[in-house]
Amino acid sequence: MKRMTKSEQAFNIVNNIFMAFIVIIMLYPIVNQIAISLSSDSAILSGKVNLIPKGITLISYKNVIMDKSFANAFKNTVLYTIVCTFIQIAFTMTFAYPLSKKNLKGRRLIMTLLVFSMMFGTGGLIPNYLLIKNMHMVDTYWALILPGAINIWNVIVFKSFFQQIPESLEEAGKIDGAGVWTIFIKIVLPLSKPVIAALTLFTAIAAWSTFFQALIYVPSPDKKLLQVYLNDILQANIIPSAQQGDVLSNAMDNAERANGDALKAACLLCTMLPVMAIYPFVQKYFMAGLMIGSVKG
Repeated sequence: MKRMTKSEQAFNIVNNIFMAFIVIIMLYPIVNQIAISLSSDSAILSGKVNLIPKGITLISYKNVIMDKSFANAFKNTVLYTIVCTFIQIAFTMTFAYPLSKKNLKGRRLIMTLLVFSMMFGTGGLIPNYLLIKNMHMVDTYWALILPGAINIWNVIVFKSFFQQIPESLEEAGKIDGAGVWTIFIKIVLPLSKPVIAALTLFTAIAAWSTFFQALIYVPSPDKKLLQVYLNDILQANIIPSAQQGDVLSNAMDNAERANGDALKAACLLCTMLPVMAIYPFVQKYFMAGLMIGSVKG
């Protein structure tokens, strides 16, 4: 084993200190919100809550769980995330697989058009809303799912990954009488688990975090998603004071203010929990999937 030089040792020390500093910055808001959500109203009002809960209580979590609006928004978000992720990954993979074949006619033109489309946005909020309205998708989840059913960036990643699969495997399948779909499902997809897992998680997180589109296109209260629900919780504590023109302490009493902070923290953590629980199980696929899928263009 090669012995590190003094400069390399110094670099490692500085690098470790820097990374530890970054970790602390990233974890502090989460730990702070956990402490607030578990603290009593009097401790929050006194400003004693920082990283350690004071007067530990679960009343905020009980209020969130018992709230029918939160339960409905959570259910809607779970179903929407599952359907949106499945459709986007399925459509994107089946679109990218033919583009990975060099004998596909018009392949270069299609790729040029795809890359060209990435340079522009969605065309503006009003044109998009009118388009969604004319297609009778307003107040349905299809307004959130169908416009992004094929993600161009993911198409490029999948295409690059598929190109690295040895053609001899597919030729062997053809010799055994397998069709295109059989080869794709039984040979290509099992070999693509790392990139599928990585992009599935990224897609699911994006769907789980959907806010603005849901706020615009799905106005019904019974179809509300979690991010819109969280926004309502925030606005409920901010808007009254702004309308009355007084300081926050005059707009609502101290007990309501403390309870509101704890409630927001509890809602935030309940929203983050599913993603935090799933991430450790797919983390091992991240680097393998993204690095392999980005070697070739």
